[in-house]
Amino acid sequence: MSETLNVINAPEFETMEGWKLKSENKTDKIYSKRFAVGKVFTLRTTLDVPREELFLDHWNNFEQTAYKNKNTSLAEKIAILSPHYALKDFGLVKGRDFVTTRIYRRIDGDIIEAARSYDTEEVTRYKKKARGKLLLGGGRFRVHPEDPQKTIVDYIICLDMSAPDITKSVVEKLLSKFILEDAERVRQEIEKSKADNNADE
Repeated sequence: MSETLNVINAPEFETMEGWKLKSENKTDKIYSKRFAVGKVFTLRTTLDVPREELFLDHWNNFEQTAYKNKNTSLAEKIAILSPHYALKDFGLVKGRDFVTTRIYRRIDGDIIEAARSYDTEEVTRYKKKARGKLLLGGGRFRVHPEDPQKTIVDYIICLDMSAPDITKSVVEKLLSKFILEDAERVRQEIEKSKADNNADE
């Protein structure tokens, strides 16, 4: 959690001053900056859904990721220690498997989530998959100051880029692509849910 807060609480995080623009689409931009933990990638986006609804769906429905995200082929929770701490979440992402722990806290009116890889042999590595290392993941969920029915989300991710089968520049491009796709997927799900609710009325 402290490393996530170090990123979020840095004064330049709000303006992205000193961060490098890595990729963008018509809606979102990915920035990166080096921290003690490694190169951190971030995306800030506004989603048309109340913060509590968005966060609780994200936190409680981790396993549904594999069915909603084309970059993920499996996601499961291994253990939950408390309502705000999940141990050993497991996922497969494009040739890598990840075993992570997640925690969240409510700090100064925001919800802060932190995740990182967890070293264990209790979760069997998938055949033909390299075990990826999430050095830092998570983000911040804020109520939009001008519209409480919207949420500002800051995605934060830092991966161990060392891999014998792929170059660092390719990993960075893929990571940026995956983050942009994930934000777009969430946006489309929200729009579909709103359309379905309107059709039911």
